Amino acid sequence: MVNDKHLINEVALRLNDESFRSFPKHHYQRVLDRVKRQISRKYKLDKRIYIFKNTIREGEIPIELPNYISPVSLKVNQQEYTLVNNVDYHSSDYEYKLFRDYNKLHFEYNHRSDEDTIELIYTADITIKDDYYEDITPVIPEQYNEEIINHFVVEMCKLGISKYIGEEGRKYGILIQLYARNLKEYDQNLIKKEGWSVIKPQWIV
Repeated sequence: MVNDKHLINEVALRLNDESFRSFPKHHYQRVLDRVKRQISRKYKLDKRIYIFKNTIREGEIPIELPNYISPVSLKVNQQEYTLVNNVDYHSSDYEYKLFRDYNKLHFEYNHRSDEDTIELIYTADITIKDDYYEDITPVIPEQYNEEIINHFVVEMCKLGISKYIGEEGRKYGILIQLYARNLKEYDQNLIKKEGWSVIKPQWIV
């Protein structure tokens, strides 16, 4: 899975902004979130990750997961959990369940403590519009890193062109042309990969 910190540092390096003086880190993060959603839609990647803090110590936890289909994995404070039908609160195993009840999702897990950090990965219905949720982002495999970086640089350069004039603004103009060419290659390769469907007629004699 793509590491946001790594991607932000890489793009800041390519923009000669390692100290984040041209753009603050939260601007980079906002643009990166948008780029990841673009890549997710382009390649029809259906996994989403939801990271949140839980303070409910006992019982079921109501949970909102847009376009939810099924769970993939769960970590609580980096501890892997196993999906079960019924959670045993006295078991030494780490267990969780995620189920629908009256069209609402409920979540439950054992070995709870205060302020647990939960990372839940699930598959989403990508045929339904994927609205923006700040805490829920697409899971992007690392094979898409270079394309994300190219998109990321282009989008940051657009901000640079609108923010700076003179030599600094021209720098972003040159970079955007360079990286936009790379994006065209990715699009062309995608078309070649998908190809055209060929129908071969079967003649009956």
